[in-house]
Amino acid sequence: MDGERRTRLIDEPQRTHQAPELEVNAGAGGRPHAAHQKTLQIDRSTTYPTKPSQTWTPPPEGVLKINIDGAFLPGSLQSSVACICSDSEGRMVGGEAKKIRASSPLMAETLALLEALTFFYPKRHEALHFESDSSQLVQAMTSSEQLSWEVQPIINKCKEKMQAFSHVQIAHCSREANCAADWVVKAHRNNYLFLNWVLSPPQTLWDILCNDAPLMGASSYIT
Repeated sequence: MDGERRTRLIDEPQRTHQAPELEVNAGAGGRPHAAHQKTLQIDRSTTYPTKPSQTWTPPPEGVLKINIDGAFLPGSLQSSVACICSDSEGRMVGGEAKKIRASSPLMAETLALLEALTFFYPKRHEALHFESDSSQLVQAMTSSEQLSWEVQPIINKCKEKMQAFSHVQIAHCSREANCAADWVVKAHRNNYLFLNWVLSPPQTLWDILCNDAPLMGASSYIT
């Protein structure tokens, strides 16, 4: 990919649209919308749309979308979690990836939400929309359903932490709509994620981001 064009695509939004300031955790190591998604709004309204989106779509202007994912490694307690934050233009404006200890895929997914809530806690007074491809996690967050003894306490912590957020939603998305977070968390689990992946996305991640947000004029860069 042309390095100059790639740099311009990252830097130009700073001159045309003021992206929210986000803490970037590049050491331990992106999109509320839609009546068609199952959402929990902590501003006291809960809706149950029909099915998740099959493609990633940007949030409305003024809202940040945070895609989360967990990668569980069978036979090992070592797992990874990741989150990618994107603005209404489809730009990745923040993210985190880190190692965690989990004993099941659902535990890893739930810890991914807890870590994302913790990471973006300084932004709790802004409009945030979290998405996960774990329907079981979203169902637990949007109902009184009780999960296993090892996961339910984490769900309770997530619900408690969410109460401090002024305007927050959580929705279920398809795996196809969560490709960027999925790639990051697996790369981190397999120990080949660059430390500066947020500021300088690896080529594969860059291609996914461009495919997710073609209106940025980036889709033509994908080979």
